[in-house]
Amino acid sequence: MVSRLRRNYEEDPQPRKLGHMYCFAYNDRNEPRVVVGPDFLFSIAQVVLANLVTVAVTLVPAIRTSNWIVLICGVVILTFENICFGLTVCVN
Repeated sequence: MVSRLRRNYEEDPQPRKLGHMYCFAYNDRNEPRVVVGPDFLFSIAQVVLANLVTVAVTLVPAIRTSNWIVLICGVVILTFENICFGLTVCVN
């Protein structure tokens, strides 16, 4: 078992896929800097769905009725949510 793992490492010290995770941007010690887990499609779908719902339920009616306070609050909340999502993805 160990010899097979060593042989695989010697053949490809920077594999694109380790188990169910995708690895990118290796450093000089062959450690991946960016690792994308198996649930990344769910996370992307979740943030897209949250953006669509927020735009459809809050922003579009606020624009139609010229309710600028609701529009500004909706944009601020949506921006905050997207920034938090981006920071979570970058930290993990």
